[in-house]
Formats: sequence, C-alpha cells, structure tokens
Amino acid sequence: MPSKKEMPCAAATEQSAKEIKTRVQDTAEGEKKQEENYPGAKYPNLLAEYRATGYALGTLCDHANVTKELMLAILNGEEEPTLAEMNRLYGLFSGLGGYSGYSFGYLCSPVLAVVHPRSHKGITRARALYESLDRTLEAAGKWGLSEYNMELLRRAIKVLDELQSGHTVTYAEYRRALINANFVYKLIAPKQRRDIAR
Repeated sequence: MPSKKEMPCAAATEQSAKEIKTRVQDTAEGEKKQEENYPGAKYPNLLAEYRATGYALGTLCDHANVTKELMLAILNGEEEPTLAEMNRLYGLFSGLGGYSGYSFGYLCSPVLAVVHPRSHKGITRARALYESLDRTLEAAGKWGLSEYNMELLRRAIKVLDELQSGHTVTYAEYRRALINANFVYKLIAPKQRRDIAR
C-alpha cells in the first residue's frame, strides 16, 4: 500500500487515458450545447487556475516541489500528482488575495467549473464583479492607478464583458477577475482614508 505522500489525488484516477469533456450549456442560443476539450487533462480546474493566474510554470513547480517535466506531465494528464503536491498547489492558488473562494475538491475535480451567465448564480457573480469593478474604477478616477493595476483591471473588465455578452467563462477566470478588482481597490483605499482624514 502506498504511503500517504505517494497517494495520487483520488478524483481523477478513473480518467487515466480519457479526454475530459465538459458540457457547457450555451444559454445565449437556447439549448445548444458546446464541448470544451482538455485532451488528457485529469484536472481541468488546475489547468484553468494556471492559465487564469498567468503564473510561470516554474512557480507551480516550486510550490509543488516537482520538476518542470513532471509538472507538464501532471497538467497534460500523463502523471498523477501526489496528495501533498496537490495540497501545495491548492495553497498557491488559494493564497491569492487572501481569499480562496473554492474547496480542495474543486481543484481535484475532473469536471471543469464554469460560470453560466444566464443562471441565477452566474447573474449573481456577474453583479458582484460589476459592483467591485465599479467601486474600484470610481476610486481610481479620484486617486489614479499604476500601469500594472490598470492591466489587472483591464483583464477583470474583459471577463465581465464576456459574462455580459452571454459567454460562459471558467470559474478560475471569474475568481481571478474578482480578486484583481478587490486587490486594486484595497491598494487605493488607504489613499482614500488619508485624504478624507485631512
């Protein structure tokens, strides 16, 4: 029996050679369904988080304590990560902005988590993102932004535009956009308090 350190994350052990296909209902065109293929990816949410953050592959390797070759094999579904490696990756992605917004099971799930723009939950999430961006842009208009923070907001606005246009986005993209909008606001908020105190 393998030790705890060597045990693979159990969520995708049955999916070894198969493609993970997630069915995404495109509510903008009625009941038409689309399929997103992640060839060989056993952990599509891990792949989505990696893409949404824009981290370098080396960052994932450092946090999981694996080689680049092994990390690529994990992302492509050719190798199983150990429970300890997945736990360290969960720590990397959940540490963003001090808010995880998801469970460990989400990261290990063989099903891609998405935000449907016309579902009740999707509408609620789009509204939360809109309100966060609105508050942040209003503060930015008064106190200014650095070029880096402007880029973070541009990416968040792009996700909001996708949702408002009726397109489905991954939960990782939504989560990253909300974290970026809140992060930029927290950077601006101290300026607001200093100016109000004067």
